[in-house]
Amino acid sequence: MADETPQTPAPFAAGILTPFFNFITPVKPYFLGALSGIVATCCIQPLDIVKSRLQIQSEQAGLGKKVSTNPFVIAKNIMSKEGFSTFYTGLS
Repeated sequence: MADETPQTPAPFAAGILTPFFNFITPVKPYFLGALSGIVATCCIQPLDIVKSRLQIQSEQAGLGKKVSTNPFVIAKNIMSKEGFSTFYTGLS
């Protein structure tokens, strides 16, 4: 086994990508923080719009109006009457 030649190291071990890793290491926490904020906003914003509409319609139902308080029906109504972009308008 002593006669075997050593295997060629991977490119990052050989130092080819070392400048890239030296650059990305200090900015990685900021990049990951921004990415998590983007993902959270894209997932939570539609739920928040439905929650706001649910609160408004629950209040109206308490006043005797016939409205749905089912979040799935509310989301379907938003999609069909106002369009998908309404989930990201920020207005309830």
